[in-house]
Amino acid sequence: ASPSPFWKPHALVCPRNQIFLADRYHVYELRSDNTKVERYPCMVNGTIADIAAACNKESCWPVVLLQGVPPLVLDCSTGRQDPLLQTTDGAGRIATNADRENSGMLQT
Repeated sequence: ASPSPFWKPHALVCPRNQIFLADRYHVYELRSDNTKVERYPCMVNGTIADIAAACNKESCWPVVLLQGVPPLVLDCSTGRQDPLLQTTDGAGRIATNADRENSGMLQT
């Protein structure tokens, strides 16, 4: 079941055996029994352009691309936001190597 009859997700990522979705302002996870979509605990402060995922040995979590100039990348496991340094314009899509074996996605 969806969170609302007006819910319109526009981004999807499926790392390992998980499914994360996003509308313009929130991140969601499809429960493992595929019966319900629940809001994922990610402090999004902006408009979501796209989502990707990062994983360590134990779990996976969403990585969110936020619209703006410069665009920001939000790691939902830490709440850390960093500018996307590869562009000075807006960005509409993001991809990650989800099976990268480390404890965090964003590193400087």
